[in-house]
Amino acid sequence: MTTTISTAKIARTPEAAATALDATAEEIDLMSMSERIDFLRALRAGPAAALGAGDKWLNLEGVIAFFQDQSLGSPGTWVSHVNAGVLEGVERGIALAVDPDGSDFDNPGAREWARYLELLRTGELDIPTAHASAWSRAKKVGTDYGVALAARHGLAPTAVEERFLRIAEGYNWAMSNRAPVDFLVAFAGYFDASLAGIDPAAVDRLFAVGSADAARRGCQIAYAAALIEPTPESLTHFRPLLAMLPSMFNTLAQEDSR
Repeated sequence: MTTTISTAKIARTPEAAATALDATAEEIDLMSMSERIDFLRALRAGPAAALGAGDKWLNLEGVIAFFQDQSLGSPGTWVSHVNAGVLEGVERGIALAVDPDGSDFDNPGAREWARYLELLRTGELDIPTAHASAWSRAKKVGTDYGVALAARHGLAPTAVEERFLRIAEGYNWAMSNRAPVDFLVAFAGYFDASLAGIDPAAVDRLFAVGSADAARRGCQIAYAAALIEPTPESLTHFRPLLAMLPSMFNTLAQEDSR
């Protein structure tokens, strides 16, 4: 009986799953990254737009596009399960915002996203710092659940995936703690001359939840850093990457001004 239900759900299109708002993490795990982009876009264009949040998960779309670019996250892998847990949380968060008596599918990210949507509806997130804090909190809870879900399937990240996850966690923290980030950007050139000249507008764009391209490029930078093995000799490989960071970031600012 379980197999019959699972097979029926696999046959659904991403758009149908998004409309029903009942896709489990297991079903999402079976989707390709391209299908997950379609799923997320359908969520944004339909039920999320009706809640005034149609542009609030473009960041996640950019992350999925990055996974697709790198051929990461095929069904059954650690990356796939983590991402599936995140997307299930978003989907069920939207569902709970529509029907508070609905199920969270035992995904704590769902309750956090539902709380985020409620705060968004009441205008409590009109202040950018408040929005960043609520969004990043929901994203962290959803990601933590995805990591736990992958572990329940007996999966662990590779060394590179682990480092990428830690960088992503740092990004999530920085999103809601802009004061120290802005300080570091302003004085980065004093710590390393190669880091001088980062445009603050690039940082604004990097942390914008409504930009898929910025998230995708941010993932590219993070993955390049994650590929470097942390050894005493790795600094010689890391320094060229540092020198490239200002131009990488500033490209984001230039694209945002078009």
